[in-house]
Amino acid sequence: MGKEWRMPTVDEIEELIDNCSWKYMRYSNKYGFLVTGKNGNRIFIPAVGQKIGNTIRGNDNYAYLWAGECQSDAYSKNCGALSISFYGGYLSRHTSAVYDGYYGHNIRPVRSKD
Repeated sequence: MGKEWRMPTVDEIEELIDNCSWKYMRYSNKYGFLVTGKNGNRIFIPAVGQKIGNTIRGNDNYAYLWAGECQSDAYSKNCGALSISFYGGYLSRHTSAVYDGYYGHNIRPVRSKD
């Protein structure tokens, strides 16, 4: 994609969660989240679940996103990806443990403003 693109930081993903409105919807025949900022900018994050080995879990309900840095959980020193789920009208966040890249999660690269 070019050197101007990078993985988002944990803080940038947290900012999306905390400061944007989230709407679970279907777009181009795929379920996911329409994320709208206070300035009106929008992105669509598909809910494609996660791949564990050869199995996909949470398809249509979960959007797991990799950050470009580790998010350590309170119980171990494992790095994790932030996961976002939507059930019953509630947006939830979790840290999914990462063991040698065993879990397959989406990426949502961002363009650097340099």
